[in-house]
Amino acid sequence: MFNILNQIKEYIFEKGVFYYISQLYFPFIREYTIQKRKIIAEEASKLQVKKVVDFGCAVGHMAQVFQPKSYLGIDINESYLRFAKRNYKNYNFRLIKDKIIDVPDSSIDLILCLGTLHHINDSESKKILSQFYKKLRRGGRALF
Repeated sequence: MFNILNQIKEYIFEKGVFYYISQLYFPFIREYTIQKRKIIAEEASKLQVKKVVDFGCAVGHMAQVFQPKSYLGIDINESYLRFAKRNYKNYNFRLIKDKIIDVPDSSIDLILCLGTLHHINDSESKKILSQFYKKLRRGGRALF
């Protein structure tokens, strides 16, 4: 049963059905995403962001707020990442393994972690937050 559900989920994200339905039938989702992008763009402009990591980027909706060379979206879901790569071709997306953020320490201006930590248990969340601290440059920020 679990395998069938995974196959359905794969199909939905491969075909872009989720995106189509969300854009067509759930306009509030679209408006929410637009407003979230505006807030993030304002914060990013204050920081003069050169490098951003979007932890738990899902389908990459926040990518277009940033220049392609400055953005790295990471997620554990390969289907989401395939969708993101197909729709945001010039942006960098990477599969995260073992919840390890594979970028140099003190190299990130901004970390986005939007709607992600509640999917992770407390002990793993603490490890991830510790990584955020190490990866952020002095004066960098994490937005939750």
